[in-house]
Amino acid sequence: MARLRESSSIIRLPGVGDRFACADVDDREVQVVRRRDEHVVLHLPDAPPVELDASTARAVGAFMAGRFAIDPRLVQRLDDVVGGLTFEWIRIEPGDAVVDRTIEALQIRRRTGVTIVAILRGSQAIVTPDPDLPLRGGDELVVACRDVDLDDFVRFLTGDG
Repeated sequence: MARLRESSSIIRLPGVGDRFACADVDDREVQVVRRRDEHVVLHLPDAPPVELDASTARAVGAFMAGRFAIDPRLVQRLDDVVGGLTFEWIRIEPGDAVVDRTIEALQIRRRTGVTIVAILRGSQAIVTPDPDLPLRGGDELVVACRDVDLDDFVRFLTGDG
């Protein structure tokens, strides 16, 4: 089991993808590399690297996050149906630029290409939120978008974009 700590980090690997590093409960380094081709490679202490294809990596990641467990065959079928569409969970922090502003006022879809599918607010799931609903710090947005739009959307939320 991995735990987050101050020395945990996410590092961009130019031309490769991103690397997340943390420590397991025995303080041994664990690394996860998410490649640009969407494959994920797990580097665990005292074990050879484990490579997962994109569909399996998403299913494992969702399961580990406590979101859902899904058969990798179904994930592959969804990939076939939705093509380049990505579904992500993005947390709004209390100081983000979008806090207390409505989806409509922000013109999120028009300005970023991202669609908010649901908002997880505490124990409540708001599916297909109304455009006049204000966003709050602590909200988790479930969004649908193209991969290329995701980084710009995150910058938009924080006011850096």
